[in-house]
Amino acid sequence: MATHRLLQREVLHRLLLYSVRRTVRLRSVSVREVKSRHFSNVNTETLTDSAVEITNYSATEISDVASLSTTAQDILQPVQEIPFTELGLGGYTPVGLLQSCFEFLHMSAGLPWWATIITATVIARCVMFPIIVKNQRASIRLSNVMPTFQKLTKKMNEARQSGNQFEMTKRNMELQRFVKKHDVNPLKTLVGVLVQAPVFISFFIGLRGMAQLPVESMTVGGLSWFTDLTTADPYYALPVLASLSMFAVIQLGAEAGVSSAQAEKIKTVLKIMPFAILPLIASLPKAVFIYWLTSNIFSLSQVALLRIPSIRQALDIPEKVKHDPSDLPKSEGFFKGLKSGWENAKVQHEVDTRVKSQTEALRQAGTGPVPQTFAQDPTRPQPTAAKSTSASSKPVRRKVR
Repeated sequence: MATHRLLQREVLHRLLLYSVRRTVRLRSVSVREVKSRHFSNVNTETLTDSAVEITNYSATEISDVASLSTTAQDILQPVQEIPFTELGLGGYTPVGLLQSCFEFLHMSAGLPWWATIITATVIARCVMFPIIVKNQRASIRLSNVMPTFQKLTKKMNEARQSGNQFEMTKRNMELQRFVKKHDVNPLKTLVGVLVQAPVFISFFIGLRGMAQLPVESMTVGGLSWFTDLTTADPYYALPVLASLSMFAVIQLGAEAGVSSAQAEKIKTVLKIMPFAILPLIASLPKAVFIYWLTSNIFSLSQVALLRIPSIRQALDIPEKVKHDPSDLPKSEGFFKGLKSGWENAKVQHEVDTRVKSQTEALRQAGTGPVPQTFAQDPTRPQPTAAKSTSASSKPVRRKVR
């Protein structure tokens, strides 16, 4: 009798699950979620009436129902992840390769999407860490010699504006010797930005494309209030946290090491940017903010790590010298600096054009055809030679006196 009741219960259970599957469109919801969701809305009297009806079934009917319930159970299995190639994602572009890495971490390691994004972000930042260290070395070396470097640069710009080619060449050689001696180059301080910018853009475009498609499993791949990673945060918590962490990174100078009046002005402008762009980024998917917030937290941890003297010594990062503001040239205003920079660029373009034309003229003079600057070409036979010969063969008549 007890066995018969257990069988009735099991058959009823499977029938109810099958009916739920017929009425509710399930994608990545587990069987356990379906049971809890369905039985919370089912009345006890309905279950009792259904149990009474099942007791009147024959053994053959029960076996048929059991086979049917097995099919229903197969239907209720979670839907397998659709490969990114079938969804139009992935590929061999930077964004496609990054999406393929997301898929690999999610499928092979079995990580939920929030953990997948965090893991990929940490891996990417760890790979870029040596570049950031090298960038900080170059920035601090340049900052330590900044007063002398700016004075030499100012002298070269003055010589360039005067149009004195000899003076400009002399100042340029002095600057080149100084740069080589101290191993400094302003372009080296931009390497960190030039490397991190494409990575940030690839993460941004890749995650936004996956959320807009959407990748169905990302709708339940989050945590807490941000379970659905394909939609915007209705509480604006993630955008605010991302903006605050970005402000902290700029404030602490996590990626910079150059100290100058111009750099401080740029830093002041950048401090306003996190709050200025907040209304523009509030509608982005939560998946993008998980990357952004993780990257900012990594930057803050990185700057805290690089402030430890023993680690700085191990990574060969020099100590930063604090200069007296009077030693630094007076900084121009922002717009005045842009104007003077534009004028310097115009003068430099004119000088480069003149030097290029002179070099081309010298090259043509040395390798091109010899320009004819005489009436007759001495390398060719003279047509008057035959006439002179014939004229000399005639007898000379002498006048008889």
